[in-house]
Amino acid sequence: MGKLKFMSERALISVTNKDGLEEFAAALHKRGIEIVASGGTATMIESVGIPVATVESITSYPSILGGRVKTLHPLIFGAVLGDTNNPDHLKDMKEYGMTPFSLLICNFYDFSSALKDKAGTLEKMIEKIDVGGPSMLRAAAKNYTSCIPLFNTDQYKEIIKDIDDSGSLKSISPEKRLSYSAKAFRYSSDYENIIAGFFDNYLNTEDKLPEHLHYNLSKVTDMRYGENPFQKAALYSRGNEKEWTQLQGKELSYNNYADLQSAREIVLNYDRPAVSIIKHSNPCGFGLDKNQTEAYKKAVTTDPVSYFGGIVGFNTEVNEESALELKKSFLECIIAPSFSEKAREILKKKKNLRLLTFQGREIRPDLELKVLDVGILVQERDVSGLNEDNWECVTNTKFNEEDRDALRIGWDLVKHVKSNAIVFASAEKLLGVGAGQMSRVDSVKIAMRKSREAKLSLKDSILASDAFFPFSDVIDLVKKEKIRGIIQPGGSVRDQEVIDACNEENIFMVFTHQRHFRH
Repeated sequence: MGKLKFMSERALISVTNKDGLEEFAAALHKRGIEIVASGGTATMIESVGIPVATVESITSYPSILGGRVKTLHPLIFGAVLGDTNNPDHLKDMKEYGMTPFSLLICNFYDFSSALKDKAGTLEKMIEKIDVGGPSMLRAAAKNYTSCIPLFNTDQYKEIIKDIDDSGSLKSISPEKRLSYSAKAFRYSSDYENIIAGFFDNYLNTEDKLPEHLHYNLSKVTDMRYGENPFQKAALYSRGNEKEWTQLQGKELSYNNYADLQSAREIVLNYDRPAVSIIKHSNPCGFGLDKNQTEAYKKAVTTDPVSYFGGIVGFNTEVNEESALELKKSFLECIIAPSFSEKAREILKKKKNLRLLTFQGREIRPDLELKVLDVGILVQERDVSGLNEDNWECVTNTKFNEEDRDALRIGWDLVKHVKSNAIVFASAEKLLGVGAGQMSRVDSVKIAMRKSREAKLSLKDSILASDAFFPFSDVIDLVKKEKIRGIIQPGGSVRDQEVIDACNEENIFMVFTHQRHFRH
């Protein structure tokens, strides 16, 4: 690999990801573009018989400092950064022997993969930080009128087409060059954000949120609209999300995504077949049974009117029997770990019905963001478990094991209901929901009314409340339903008044010492 006599256009290639490099280098060579490459990149290109000059042959310096310094030399860096439209730059480049590059192809050490794999010590992670690559790419991006920056293997075909359409690299339009530059700066910025986030997390030894948030978001898809038709919306990814796979049906809407998240989260807390039905971000049905189809039927009976057009979540593979039941109704989406072949065949006939599968059973801790005029509110997501060790039965009447199953369902579901939230539950299903009212009493009244309309008895059920009772008025409302007990956080100045009211009616009450507001 000797020093070549360069033509008017040349490319500098220094890549960690060498996918598609052979074909791309061959395409550049075929179009008369000289190639300069560093280290292993040059070796690979030469191995397939394509002429290539090494960086070392130009700088007369080997790769030094354990590979940290290869390309950051005036004869290379200056040739990338030199503006060929600037007479002063041309003068300097001629005086110091810099031959300009028209194209730079550079991607970085994969720091994010090392981060996911928990590569190890701080020292090892620091060695995964690319210095030369970002410097070169930013230089070309700044100097885009003279040197086009590339970083993604997906861009190889695009730039070859641009060369062919324009006749040469030099003839590619300013607008197209600017688009390459913007993408390169975004790629470099995302890379730096990942590294900065690593350092912030490393240094954050206190139990608090980080001083800076680093989100590297890439658009996955545009949506027709947001919550309402006049609002624009899109789905963005950080690149480390668990995948949902859509098997059939119409394009997912903004609201679909939000409801699917709730439908999935609810059922993952159970080992037995569990089915949730979501409507407008609130659960309107839930059933638990050893038989999946029976669990679905129980979920439907919670609110046999509102479930129409709902989002259904399963925690087990959807089978043929369940598919036949699902087919009877209009539903927007069904999400499950998988669908049997026969279930797919049955549900395929409902062409607009969206079927999705998900990977994994864990519920990931994360942050929630809410944009305000004064800034962005950030909090941890409520992924807390039942925390039964903290439960305290504060009444004379105590609960039994069957009550415990009902308490678990009620306390688990109430955190998915908009505040003020009230849930009635048995050991196998959701019986009534009161959501989003300004008064907790109104939520109780709505939940009772909904259960009556569904012809469900609240006798021996439990009531779950996302926050404490400030008065005993709720007890006065529910005592005629002959419920077994109540689960709520506790913490009101009138707790004793509420406890006394329960004792008078032989209703047990459990304090969880944990609140589940969801505004």
